[in-house]
Amino acid sequence: MVWIWQPRSPWPGTLGLHQHCCGPADDIQEQLASNIPTQNATSNNSSDPRRVDKIVRYKPSAQGTPGAPGEDPTTDYMNVLGMIFSMCGLMMRLKWCAWVALYCSCISFANSRVNDDTKQMLSSFMLSISAVVMSYLQNPQPMTPPWSNI
Repeated sequence: MVWIWQPRSPWPGTLGLHQHCCGPADDIQEQLASNIPTQNATSNNSSDPRRVDKIVRYKPSAQGTPGAPGEDPTTDYMNVLGMIFSMCGLMMRLKWCAWVALYCSCISFANSRVNDDTKQMLSSFMLSISAVVMSYLQNPQPMTPPWSNI
């Protein structure tokens, strides 16, 4: 059900909230447009508080446009950081880089949306897991944190 403000009411001289059956959005827009008074009717009826010149149609922002409100770049940043750290872990044999890559991939997966690119996220996740596995296969000793050498 859709509730629509209409100038007609069961009580004379008041505005009412009336219930209409759900239909296509165009039908509701047409009903709203037919109930909005014209400029001449507004000047004749001063009790109507609506201002026709202030009505603006809602236009949703296009999906995928950069900088759109509600779009959080954390997923993309963590995905790139995860790939960088996993390559550092693989090439330089740094275990802590491999673990940071796995952590970044988990954050990227946790912040992802349904419409995000799953192939890229899965490849980043698998790359970070392979960095951890390969770093421990090459040197099975426990990891020493970089700040413990100080």
